[in-house]
Amino acid sequence: MALFFCPTSSSITRSTLVPSTRSLFTRMAFIAGAHIMRETTGLSPDPHERPVVAVLDVSDQSSYLSVLASVMRAGADPLPISTRNSDTATAHLLKSTGCAHIIVSTDAAMQTLASGAAAQMAGALSMHPMPTF
Repeated sequence: MALFFCPTSSSITRSTLVPSTRSLFTRMAFIAGAHIMRETTGLSPDPHERPVVAVLDVSDQSSYLSVLASVMRAGADPLPISTRNSDTATAHLLKSTGCAHIIVSTDAAMQTLASGAAAQMAGALSMHPMPTF
């Protein structure tokens, strides 16, 4: 059973199977969880106070879903943010949800958007790079 279909440079389509995707989610949960906990101060281990982690990314569907699933598996609530929002709208979403962490893709447009939102939050936002596969 295939979960994702990705076109390659040739005419062959590569599919990702469910068992390998489960392994990918587990590995990404470890990476995301360790990174967030290492970079973060003040997160409560209380399961009733789960941190919110925003995701601002323009990657392929399997990478995006992997990060969302790994954030959930790491014990946080993911906040997918539309790449079409302005930096003011993004800052408003982050403030209203109490989000202090954002995972951002490395492209210039998303870095600019996240930096603009972070500037409006007066240093209350930690930016983390989007994991790459």
